[in-house]
This record gives sequence, structure tokens and C-alpha cells, in this order.
Amino acid sequence: MMRRLTVGGFILVGLGIVIGSLTGLPGLGGRGNEGSHDPATQDSNPQPVDSQSQPQSIDKPAEESADVIDVLIGGQTYFFRPAGAEKYRPIELSELIRLAKQARGNHDGIRVRIARRKTSRASAEQQLEDELTKAGLPRNSLSWQKDLVD
Repeated sequence: MMRRLTVGGFILVGLGIVIGSLTGLPGLGGRGNEGSHDPATQDSNPQPVDSQSQPQSIDKPAEESADVIDVLIGGQTYFFRPAGAEKYRPIELSELIRLAKQARGNHDGIRVRIARRKTSRASAEQQLEDELTKAGLPRNSLSWQKDLVD
């Protein structure tokens, strides 16, 4: 009787490992998040492997540079980085809203990529989000970078 329970237990554990590896369940021999395409689990700043073969950075492909606008909030001030430029320049909120409405969005539907400095004010962030929403941009078309910029 005891031998049957032991053999049965080993068979169940073995089946669990086999099924886990086939279905990708984490903890049962599966791959877990390996190969996941969830943006929340991916590095937000990937680096190019070879600058000779990849003249542009991975996080700003050419096909989306004109369709996604980059915004930086510092204190109560908004900054905009034109496509292909390295530096941000100050911009009025009304002009920023106009540019955001014109953006077509990338393949994920992102139209505005928003970064924040450590000095960023919550009121400026909320005002930007409110004005973009009021202008007709859905919240899922805004990408808030989780890491603060120096």
C-alpha cells in the first residue's frame, strides 16, 4: 500500500514537470517570463549591440520617431524633443497638445512618451494628462516612463 502511494506520487510529480515544461508554467520546469513580450517586464533602455550595424538606438526606431513625441517634465515646465534631436527644448502646454494631437502613434498605439525629472511636480504631470485626455488622446496612448531622468 505504501509503495503504491510513493510510486503514484512520483508519477504525479513527473507529469507535473512534463506538463509545466510544455505549457511554460513557472516553477514546474517551464520558461516562466523568458521570451515574454510584456513591456512591463522588459528593460526600458535597451542598448544597441553594435553601433556599426545599428545606427539608431533600439528604443527609438526610425519608423516611430515622427509618430511618437517625447516629452520631459521638469518642475512645472514642459520640454519637447524633436524627432532625431538629442536635446529637449522648452515648450508651452498648448503647443505640446497640438503636436500630440497630430502624432499618429507607433505600432502599440503610443503617441506621447513622457519622462520626468526628479524635480517634476505632480500638478504639472496631472495637468498634462488632463489636457491630453481633454484633447481626445486616450490614456493608453500615453507612455509614462517609470524611471526618473536626472
